Amino acid sequence: MPSYKQKVVIKQVDGVVEVQSVQFEDLEHGADFHGPEERVQSVSFESFDESLPDSAQGRFTEKSGSSHENVSTDSIEPLNAPSVDEIIKDIVAKAEKDAEAIRQRAYEEGWKDGYGKGYDEGLKEAKEKLGEVEDILWEIRNVPARILNDYRDWLIEAAFKIAKSIVQAELTSHPQLFLEMLNKLIARLDETSLITVYLNPDDLAALRIAADLEDWAALQDRTIKLKADDQLPRGSCRVESEVELIDADLEMCLEELKKDILARVRV
Repeated sequence: MPSYKQKVVIKQVDGVVEVQSVQFEDLEHGADFHGPEERVQSVSFESFDESLPDSAQGRFTEKSGSSHENVSTDSIEPLNAPSVDEIIKDIVAKAEKDAEAIRQRAYEEGWKDGYGKGYDEGLKEAKEKLGEVEDILWEIRNVPARILNDYRDWLIEAAFKIAKSIVQAELTSHPQLFLEMLNKLIARLDETSLITVYLNPDDLAALRIAADLEDWAALQDRTIKLKADDQLPRGSCRVESEVELIDADLEMCLEELKKDILARVRV
């Protein structure tokens, strides 16, 4: 059976694959290979695509070969060349691969360009938002100052009312604190034979329950009398001697302190 060597020329233009020519080499083999001739049929053409295989490039001409003497057929191996369909599939696959590479490059370039534009737009928007946040923070920082200016007197008044409530609660809940306050007031008086301490009736009753006032008075090394005065608010007291008077009215003390603070903040 004769063997054939096949050559196919294919051209690719704008992704379209066309078969230009087909060439066959017919090898006739004889037992002693004295008479057979090698005949080649071909069509001349120019090289046109570097991506095509070598078998599809160059210039070929129609020719016929002469006989070869003393050539054994065993030295000639039949060539199983790929079919036209296989070659076309290879070319199409390569074209698709090249097209995909082009699309990938275009995507990457477009992505970089789009990312750059998006980054610039995002940065611009972020700066605008940052400006808005800074304006809000500025307003927040100035809120305490505005409140202090607009409601300064009210805040001080409220603070002293709270302070009064706290002091009264501490003195009435802890009689020992009240006694300590009396000790300091009595110590400020000159030594005299008689000292009178006036207290709110409720405070006096609480002190009698919490402590032995006779023993407390004896420790002062003075003659001390305790009297109730319902005109005094709770937490207040008045200490009198034969020559001095100390008014420890809680409201009066806080009022004096409040006046002093208001005078300072209004300067």
